[in-house]
Amino acid sequence: DDYPQLEYGSVASLADDPDTLKTQGGYVARFPGQAATTFVSRQSATLCTSTYQAETHFASEAVKDIYYKRALFDELQFTITGPTRLFIDNQATVLDSGSPIRKFSSKSKHFTLQERLATQATEDGSVQIIKIDGSQGITLTSDSIHRLHDCDAMTKPLAKEDFQRYSLSLMGAPPPTCIEKRG
Repeated sequence: DDYPQLEYGSVASLADDPDTLKTQGGYVARFPGQAATTFVSRQSATLCTSTYQAETHFASEAVKDIYYKRALFDELQFTITGPTRLFIDNQATVLDSGSPIRKFSSKSKHFTLQERLATQATEDGSVQIIKIDGSQGITLTSDSIHRLHDCDAMTKPLAKEDFQRYSLSLMGAPPPTCIEKRG
């Protein structure tokens, strides 16, 4: 019960590649306050038709890794208590994955079974999906925002200062000591 719990963040953008219109996204895993243990950034194998689908796709990719790590840690007798926290900045994905009522709307009825994995993981108690604000040009200091900054950089270019902070955060450096809002 005293072991630190692995936490994840995932992010995606829509149709980044002008040639294929495929989505860029990924996820980062870490123990709180430590360097990233897993960093995945890649292009989706399928076309996504909305940011909601893109974010759900990469959240499900993160869930696959969560299932793997939970099984690995269990085999090593490293106790994972409770659900693994997965931070996502897309409200529609958070609501859909965490809702006790399954609603298949025109926006989600075409999702593949793979993209429904995040919902299944929430229902079986393996994952807790948490809404977190995207960086949107803000340098933030709280631990949870610090984690998301790791993911957000996978889908957008960074200014030099942001890139330096991002690199340090992947190595487990503490977040900056002040909050600076950029215009």
